[in-house]
Amino acid sequence: MKFVIGIEASPLIDELTDFRSLLMSETKIKEIYERLFIFDSLIEAELAKEILNEGEIFEEWHNLIVFSDGQEGECFFDYGFITGSNQIYLFKDLLCAFSICSADEKMIEMANYQLDEHLIFKTITNEGEIYFTDRQNDELVERICQAYDIEVSFLDLDNLTKKR
Repeated sequence: MKFVIGIEASPLIDELTDFRSLLMSETKIKEIYERLFIFDSLIEAELAKEILNEGEIFEEWHNLIVFSDGQEGECFFDYGFITGSNQIYLFKDLLCAFSICSADEKMIEMANYQLDEHLIFKTITNEGEIYFTDRQNDELVERICQAYDIEVSFLDLDNLTKKR
């Protein structure tokens, strides 16, 4: 998983083309999605925020997780977006991430029927398959997995270590 920062500008940026030009010339923007400027570097994101604050058009700071592939759930677009370059971004602070450690394949399949309605995104990494749901659904995920005798491991997205 790769983490990036999105700096969101207010709609006024469309009228203040000088600030958009200044932002583009003074920072190293990875990608732009609508009014969201995406940065790999914390220093660049802070500079962009400073520039936008100068014009009173800074809207919000977003911590994002970026993927090149995966499977979107039904409510994906409430928690993320896909850019023109086919990069998939998720709003990290809204998410709970987990992986299934061990279980019978049939039980996993049955649990997935229930998990699917809460699933935001699913991807495969070097660590295996990772599921994303709303951060407030961690207890629900645990109960579903317990019902099917599935061992689940939650990930701390801030530290990328196992939380439980």
